[in-house]
Amino acid sequence: KNNSSNSIPIMRGFLSAWARRWTLRKEDPRPETLCVFVPSGPSEHSDCDGDYMLVPDRESNSMPVWRQVGGSCHLYATKGESWMVSLTGADVDDSCSKGQLSLEQHKGFMPHRAQGVWRVNAGRWHPNAEIVVTRRVPNTLSITAPHGP
Repeated sequence: KNNSSNSIPIMRGFLSAWARRWTLRKEDPRPETLCVFVPSGPSEHSDCDGDYMLVPDRESNSMPVWRQVGGSCHLYATKGESWMVSLTGADVDDSCSKGQLSLEQHKGFMPHRAQGVWRVNAGRWHPNAEIVVTRRVPNTLSITAPHGP
């Protein structure tokens, strides 16, 4: 038993390995919304662009799944510990890794916190540093200038 003030009590077997890592990082393990930014262009899969909402009670490889708002794309974790964006929910499977966008080796981090460069499937995988996954961006932005323009 560790009595350190920095320790977090975790019941083994109660939380998945990834959930224990999230708890230790003190990170919200399942953001309700994420936004996928994909640059437009041929074969860049801009159809994967948009806001994604957490799918309640659905997981892939002990990780959460998000569905594109107004679309059919899904963001999920593969067995190989990659984040994947697929065109349909049918591709979301614990043993499958089908998709158009991928980020390898998430190491238990949520898609908006994972390090690395997203890749695009254009017959074979190509890196694209312009693809970004972040928490949902608000529709309005307020700027104040306390000393005028």
